[in-house]
Amino acid sequence: VPEEAIGKAAGTNSTMRELGGVLGIALGVAAFAAVGGYASAGEFSDGFAAAMGVSTGLSLLAALAGAMLPGREGHDSV
Repeated sequence: VPEEAIGKAAGTNSTMRELGGVLGIALGVAAFAAVGGYASAGEFSDGFAAAMGVSTGLSLLAALAGAMLPGREGHDSV
């Protein structure tokens, strides 16, 4: 990122991080509500499992997207 665009890049990164968190929570809650509920321990477990499945899938997608990002030129990857 050019030095004159660091502020814009930081703002964009922060916005995307917050947006990703909000959408991830919304999708997890939607999965929980669609499959389970609070009426019994069994329903809660079913909803929790669905929410964790959605969270796992989103995490894997994010890891794949991150792995596909180009590396920095002139820097060693860790």
